Amino acid sequence: MTTQELLAKAREYVRDLRYLEFFDNVTYYDRWCACPTAGFDWESEAGAYVERLRGELLDRCDVRDVVEGLRALADKDFPSDLDRGVARYLVRRYDDTHTLPETLRSELGRANAECQRGWEECYQADDFKAFLPYLRREFEVFSRIADALDPAARPFQVLLDRFGTGYAVEQVDGFFSQVKAAVPHILEESAAFWEGVDEHVLDLAEADRTRHVEDALLRAAQRAIGADPARITNFRVHHPVSVMMGPSDSRASTFSDPAVPLFHLVTTICHESGHSMYSYSSSPEVQAAGIWGGIDGTMHESQSRFMENHVCRSPEFWEAMEPALRELLPSLADVPIEQVVLALNKPAPGPLRQLADELTYPLHIIVRYEMERDYFDGRLALEDFEDAWDARYEELLGVRPRDRREGILQDVHWSSGWIGYFQGYALGDMYGAQYEHALRRDVPDAFERLAAGDPTGVRGWFEDHIWCNGQTYTATEQLRLATGEDLNVQYYLDYLRARYLR
Repeated sequence: MTTQELLAKAREYVRDLRYLEFFDNVTYYDRWCACPTAGFDWESEAGAYVERLRGELLDRCDVRDVVEGLRALADKDFPSDLDRGVARYLVRRYDDTHTLPETLRSELGRANAECQRGWEECYQADDFKAFLPYLRREFEVFSRIADALDPAARPFQVLLDRFGTGYAVEQVDGFFSQVKAAVPHILEESAAFWEGVDEHVLDLAEADRTRHVEDALLRAAQRAIGADPARITNFRVHHPVSVMMGPSDSRASTFSDPAVPLFHLVTTICHESGHSMYSYSSSPEVQAAGIWGGIDGTMHESQSRFMENHVCRSPEFWEAMEPALRELLPSLADVPIEQVVLALNKPAPGPLRQLADELTYPLHIIVRYEMERDYFDGRLALEDFEDAWDARYEELLGVRPRDRREGILQDVHWSSGWIGYFQGYALGDMYGAQYEHALRRDVPDAFERLAAGDPTGVRGWFEDHIWCNGQTYTATEQLRLATGEDLNVQYYLDYLRARYLR
């Protein structure tokens, strides 16, 4: 086949794979927001069937011939970067399927479904010991996956590579050591200023809180960041997630728990909408090629964390939100908007990642990352996870969880197949600081326009430099294209100091 014929066939197979992915995501979404507990087993079986269909597609001789033809091409042989991205997408999925036995892929799907159900039950019961068998099964499956993908490599490195970090474990350790050294110093140096900020002004809003007010405030926040309501459906769930159904269909969530503070609903919907905006903003050419959406891991989290922190926690965002705030929350009528912004940004080390302030958030991620690393390196047993978690929280954040729900059971990631993923949040924060540097260089008035109710300066930069490309590039390639350089952690450290040292 000619190169053009290979690429035409590749696009056809990629399209079919994305259709199957859609059915995976439908059941994933349903499991979060609609499926009764008794329905999990059936959904698990349906998921295994979809996985079997995916395997049958990628086992076909015609697919194998196209993949081998694409492998034989050098980068210079591809007519465009988009074609190279299509080839990379197909080859990677082909290799994953043929490296991982069908029995292992099916077992992973069943383990994810059963472990997620087990997590929900054990979380409610505050019982880590009851959850341990589920967790053991999940981690053992991932150990087998790592061994199947590359038996000669460090297992944790293999799992990181599944989410396309582009970095060796040693590099990530180095990035994180700089953060672990910097954050406590910033906390200490900024303490005198932040002690004078009254974060309890945000509690005044709770008096006005109704479901109608919540929904209206969330819609206003999405308008303020430039999200397209025709392409996002919001939902509520215990542990917020985003589900990307199709090139113009994303599902963003926030907390369903009424105990979660109102303003955290807002920062969370901006976070999840960042995932959605990234996913639905691929160019028409990228959509047609089938590699719409975002790159899992660091790149995806960099988009959500940017919207949550650089935008939603900025003074400019809340200046744009002020009319909605005054209308919906009369209890805040006499509170200056500047005081709201300071209260929202006040550092307050605590045990819960999802309620963490921006400054201490990466320490939560480092705890999880290092525990995964130490487990797969054979230095930490699952039976010791709870004690290790509590001890590391005390060491890094100066707090100790009161129970399992505040501690080892708070996240759903390990129970739903996202092992080797956590570092993406903290690396995403680093990417975000580098984006802001480039954004302010390229569109100097972007945040001024945001304050005036015009998010197109910020949104347009991301659309033009990142979102339009979908999955054309790797995460590290995309960072370089958007900012002009490889990851430079100094941008992140400078950003934290500028935001918190007053």
